[in-house]
Amino acid sequence: ENPPGLEIQFVEHGSISQLRTSDSPLAQIQTMVDRVSEAGMKEQWSAASRSVQQLDNAWQALSPQSSMETEREIEMAIQTLYYDVWAEDQQSVLATGQKLTVLLNRLAS
Repeated sequence: ENPPGLEIQFVEHGSISQLRTSDSPLAQIQTMVDRVSEAGMKEQWSAASRSVQQLDNAWQALSPQSSMETEREIEMAIQTLYYDVWAEDQQSVLATGQKLTVLLNRLAS
């Protein structure tokens, strides 16, 4: 039995299968989020750090310079993911990855 807060929660949304099966830029970004989470689970922090940087670069290339609330939330979550990886905080990496998955699905809807 795990102490409270140390459980892994898998999130599945109705549009996630559509997002993952497409070759859309959002699907590629979701793949990068998954890579960061996987590296965090394996405590491979240098790989996680590289993956966050790739994620950030891909998002910056994709996102228009608009003020959509969801886009701002994604940018803030990516910054949080940098801090989580630098802190080598496995649970926070997973929680932030989960939040990014929700936000990407919201954006894809």
